[in-house]
Amino acid sequence: MPVGEHLDCHSGVGGFEPRRHCKIFKYEPLGSHTKLERIQSSKKRVGSRNDRNLKKYSEKFNKMFDFYLKVYRSGLITFCGGIVQVDFDVNGSDGKFGFREFDNGRFKNKIPTSRHPNILKSVIIGKKGWGLWVKEWTEGIVECSFTKKEFVEEFKSRGIEIPEPLMKEWDNLIERGKYQRNLKYLESLGSHVPRQGEGGLHLS
Repeated sequence: MPVGEHLDCHSGVGGFEPRRHCKIFKYEPLGSHTKLERIQSSKKRVGSRNDRNLKKYSEKFNKMFDFYLKVYRSGLITFCGGIVQVDFDVNGSDGKFGFREFDNGRFKNKIPTSRHPNILKSVIIGKKGWGLWVKEWTEGIVECSFTKKEFVEEFKSRGIEIPEPLMKEWDNLIERGKYQRNLKYLESLGSHVPRQGEGGLHLS
């Protein structure tokens, strides 16, 4: 008989009924998990599999992580437009995996936690700060107040290499900024304005 089942048999009324009536009662053995506990246990196993996948850091991710950490610790970017709070949790993730969780939205609408709160805070500020300041620097470059080379050289002087994906995004941002600037200039002259990509806007 399967574990967790009990067979209960009894004779008919007055004991004269030759047939016996049997009922099977199912029960949870002592120490077994309830249905809710089994569901929660299953969720934890799935979560663990997801965590293992998230911990497979690519070279691109590692470069981004190192970059954001360095720009903060070097003092190049220490402001990101707001306050970043990270709480200490002795059982929390390490700094790198905490950043992975942050990137994947696990801390959405709640304060991030980590057993390395200072590292995670630094990387978050570095990422948010880069997004904020690169827009400010681009405006200056488009207005010809600065050159991109000046900023890149400042990073290099501190031993920091800007990852290629960020450089490409920055180049595209500068290009769009210059296009909008030239567009406004030609419109002020009443000239024909070609669409972006058609060529013709080569004022720099």
